Amino acid sequence: MSSRRVVQVVEFDRPQGGSFIPALDGFLAAAAERGWRTEVVLPESAAGVDWIGQLDAHSRIRFAPECALRSRPTRSRWLAEQLHGDPGPTVLHTHFTKWDIAALTASRMPGVKSTSVFWHVHSALARSPQLVTRGVLKFGVLGRGVAGIICPAPNIALGTMQWLAPHDRVHFIPSAIDADAYPLADATDRRSAREELGLPPEAKVVLHFGWHTYLKATDTFLEALRVMVDRDDSILAIVRGHEPISERYAAKLDLTGHVRFIAPVPRSRTLFAAADVVLSSSREEGMAYTVLESIATGTPVVATPIPGHTFIADEIDACRITRRDPVALADAAMEAIDQPVELRDREAREAHAWVAERLSIPTISNEIVDLYEDALDLQVSRPRPPSPGRRPQPRVIQVVQFANPNPGSFVPMLAAACRAAIAAGAEPEVVIGAGAAGHTWIDALRAVGARVRFAPDTNRDGVRRWLREVIDESDGPVILHTHFTDFDIAAAGAALASSRAKVIWHVHSALNHEPAVYVRNVVKFGLISRFVDRLICPAPDLAADLQSRGAPRGLVDFIPNGIDGARFQPPSPERRSQARARFGLPAKGPVALGFAWNWDLKGGELFVRTVATARETLSDLSALHITSDPRAGELSVRLRLDGAIRSIEPVADATELYAAADVLLATSEREGGTPFAVLEALSSGLPVVASDIAAHRFIAERAEGIVIEPRQPDEFAAGLLEAIAVGRPAGGPTLPAEFSLDRWSERIGEVYAELGVSASSSSRM
Repeated sequence: MSSRRVVQVVEFDRPQGGSFIPALDGFLAAAAERGWRTEVVLPESAAGVDWIGQLDAHSRIRFAPECALRSRPTRSRWLAEQLHGDPGPTVLHTHFTKWDIAALTASRMPGVKSTSVFWHVHSALARSPQLVTRGVLKFGVLGRGVAGIICPAPNIALGTMQWLAPHDRVHFIPSAIDADAYPLADATDRRSAREELGLPPEAKVVLHFGWHTYLKATDTFLEALRVMVDRDDSILAIVRGHEPISERYAAKLDLTGHVRFIAPVPRSRTLFAAADVVLSSSREEGMAYTVLESIATGTPVVATPIPGHTFIADEIDACRITRRDPVALADAAMEAIDQPVELRDREAREAHAWVAERLSIPTISNEIVDLYEDALDLQVSRPRPPSPGRRPQPRVIQVVQFANPNPGSFVPMLAAACRAAIAAGAEPEVVIGAGAAGHTWIDALRAVGARVRFAPDTNRDGVRRWLREVIDESDGPVILHTHFTDFDIAAAGAALASSRAKVIWHVHSALNHEPAVYVRNVVKFGLISRFVDRLICPAPDLAADLQSRGAPRGLVDFIPNGIDGARFQPPSPERRSQARARFGLPAKGPVALGFAWNWDLKGGELFVRTVATARETLSDLSALHITSDPRAGELSVRLRLDGAIRSIEPVADATELYAAADVLLATSEREGGTPFAVLEALSSGLPVVASDIAAHRFIAERAEGIVIEPRQPDEFAAGLLEAIAVGRPAGGPTLPAEFSLDRWSERIGEVYAELGVSASSSSRM
């Protein structure tokens, strides 16, 4: 018989096991498959429930008598008696808080050998002052004695750390469900479910779970229902689990004929199959089983922007996030109800497949057993210990989603970050999205000494687990420096499990101001960013934007972009002629250059209208527009520009663009950074007329050759004409050293040093 033992200690006696009992059984089964002895402790009141049979197939079950449950000391003594004399090692895994401290106390009692404790925090943490004080005592003081704290939602993980739980012991592991128990409902299933519940077949059914009126925000749900009923009289709501106050409020809103408060049903899938949409209006909770069960069944969900919801919505389309506002919830719910059948079916299939793959009970259970084995030092894949007397080698890993075949100035900046890591005594590595495989610029990264590999083409959590394995390849400190957002949350999640790992999010792009995106940003930057160690942004207004979305001021660091000035030099007359010939531009006459890879963000329309206005004065003006947007050609035709503007795809060597032009028009509506194009143009000796936005003003305050104009065609045209009249500056490049690649690399190296990687604290192996 194995000496290893895991004891699940659970305060749970509900008649309906829901998705929790199958998940608990999965934890036990996964441990048993790896050779662990498995036991379960339940309250005596659970002795007669039907689901006991699911657990006793491979586990010994002990029932704690009522006398043992009276107080924490009696619980501790009783549990210690059950553990006494066993040779161990033992893992105590508690659920639902009641046994948490008792288990920790029991593990320290005489006769209890080699016992590690895991607390599983299933519910969102309360915020009242009294409970916060208790929470800090529990997680910040007593929590240092446990092996791990498992949290099924990001907000719960953050809450425990705000209550001073040791960061390296907090693990975000989502809830698990048995997708086979919630197969996709077809038309027959939905018709049968409505017959069983006595619902009209023609009704548009909205399902809500309201067992806790405040946390589940049943008041907000009922207000949203009132809005929906006012629009469509066929709306009918089912509320499963409620308090009397909810019935009174429904009557006050005159919803009596449109809402049914129902008792538990034998199979919860019946509720999901009967509904057209589930509306989860929660103020706060963890990873809601009801949302997972709904999308597994194929019923779409409209949910509020709390982390347990957004984690799901970021992965699948069947879960829609909107504000906790009655009208917004009603709008989203009606949209979900009325969506085309083909779209609904596709989203349902994708959602069910995602639940089955990512949140399956075997997947989550094995993650948890990994924690057990790690706590007991049983992991066979544990990294080798460091050599005696040698500091483990630090690593700085750039984690990048960049599939552009043209390197621009970003790839040189990435190479400079690798050089900064080397200068700090760290090994440089680059992880790139799979879409970049085969691009020639990868060789430039290898040339500076970086190890380059490709992230797996999978979902966010698959990347998180893969990055965690990457971190565990060595024993020394690791910095994950992410770029372009796609890998941000995966990197934060991977580092959460390691005290050696630090995370930098490098935000390169302007933030979207659409309400739904804004809400997600608030969750990401206001909540999840507290798991990271630095936010770097290349524009002052972007720094302010991040802080307005909740990013902690102390985390945000503004570092302007840098370019390699040696690449961008004023062209010779011969090179200028060659460049114009290549792009089919007139050999003589002025040429304006503009970039509009994103038509709206980069101000594509303003560029075209500015050229049209300027040609009224300067008829031989031509333009080169870097865009593939069809609106460029359509607008040129309407303005009768007769081929004066050539629209082309981006080119590999941008220096030729600056050689061909006489002026750069930077017409952006907003920028996420100090724009590479403006810096490159100025370094090339090309004058710039730029829109009046913070990123451009920042450059104009420090560099010559750039004129700021309001975003109006007349104003821009006047600036363009003046720049052409003045011509290129005779003194060569006008870009100050502040925007050089060397200075940028120095500042990035300073950040790495602040996070514990520096030449003074590291040694090359």
